[in-house]
Amino acid sequence: LQSTDGTIRRNAAVILGGIGPQAGDALPALEKALHNPDKGFQWTVKQAIRKIRQLPSPEAPSEMRASDNQTAAPTRSEVNEAAAVPDHIAQLMARLIDEKSEVRRHAAFALAKIGTPALPALTQALQSENVIMRKNAAFALGEMGKDAHTAIPALVRLKQDPDTSVRWIAEHALKKIEGRREH
Repeated sequence: LQSTDGTIRRNAAVILGGIGPQAGDALPALEKALHNPDKGFQWTVKQAIRKIRQLPSPEAPSEMRASDNQTAAPTRSEVNEAAAVPDHIAQLMARLIDEKSEVRRHAAFALAKIGTPALPALTQALQSENVIMRKNAAFALGEMGKDAHTAIPALVRLKQDPDTSVRWIAEHALKKIEGRREH
């Protein structure tokens, strides 16, 4: 969590969140990490804390808000806020083509978290002329798993995409949706 490498910091927070309540001893370090100026990292840390504390809502708990640096960041990131309200699907869809990969990734995860209300927009985005949009929409659908089963025909068509990375992501999304194991 204190590494100078942002990817390592982010991965550490994700892993701790994935461990869940058994990672309770890491909460003080995670709360300290909330003061990092990287808003994307703050969002990841908040999600890890939420998972460790088994909070049902993506809303940050009040004790975490009190520890936030109020001048440096809002109580939750824009992406997390948008994920809490499905009416913000269009806002998140626009972020799938943001110039910053971190913003695109968080938007894709937020759309996946919204679930079925985001399905029509994500499925439509698979037909976008923008390669980045197609990749991130396919990724988000894969993260939704079996809930995205209605997008299977569109993802199958995407396996013929001229862009190799789009085809690869579509194939992996299909595996996740269909419950096939990755090799």
